[in-house]
Amino acid sequence: MLFATSLQRWVFLYMVYGGIVLGFFYDVLRILRRTLHTGPWLNAVFDLIFWVVGAAFVFGVHLWACHGEVRYYTLLGLAAGAAFYMLGMSRLIMAGYEAVRAAIKKAAAYLAATKVGAFLKR
Repeated sequence: MLFATSLQRWVFLYMVYGGIVLGFFYDVLRILRRTLHTGPWLNAVFDLIFWVVGAAFVFGVHLWACHGEVRYYTLLGLAAGAAFYMLGMSRLIMAGYEAVRAAIKKAAAYLAATKVGAFLKR
């Protein structure tokens, strides 16, 4: 199947979007790892989940965007989207997570030090 140049541009942009979504999914799993303090076995399970879901997602985007035909620019778009997310938006997401986590810890420490903490200990 031959794609017109304008369609190739849209396919590239779909793949960039796919790379961003894949990067966000990676961050979600990274936040779960940090929150749950996972060990090596659960880390392996999270890695397996990432690769299975990620592969299925990339396959689905390829199938939807360009009927499953793997082209060089589609792989470049996927890599560009993932790099864009990891170099820019991921830092913001993780900084936001750390800020929320610190606020929750601070609030929990405050509640534990007040009468609410004494009430909860009963």
